[in-house]
Amino acid sequence: MAETLPQWFDAKLQAATEAATEEPASVKPDDVQALRNFLDDKITAEEAAESMAKRTSTAANRSDVYESLFSLWIFITDAAIYLPSSQAKLIELLKAFQSLPDAELPGGEGADYIPLKQGELWKELPHWGNVWADTFNCT
Repeated sequence: MAETLPQWFDAKLQAATEAATEEPASVKPDDVQALRNFLDDKITAEEAAESMAKRTSTAANRSDVYESLFSLWIFITDAAIYLPSSQAKLIELLKAFQSLPDAELPGGEGADYIPLKQGELWKELPHWGNVWADTFNCT
């Protein structure tokens, strides 16, 4: 049974608040609020993407960027699955991510083995397809 928009967001916000200190790469309360505001037509897709993309600019190393992207893609995929009436808007959001200026990828942990390329962080939506397929097939 699909959840309603408020129920889904309330559950995600509670989980994000609880995980914020325990899991640095987890979805943040600000991400939940940005997506909610976007789906409620309070902000644009571009504003939501900019807000949600901030997570990668504060990453200490390539591994943190990678984990942040995965949690962000899982969050958006969950929204697409549990809030099917929002799918068209979520595609608009993904397109907004692709139009973001590219972020400078940090070195450090993961730089020599994490498959993220400079200049492609947002343009290519790295690993979005894999996350979508894995998440969709598990539901």
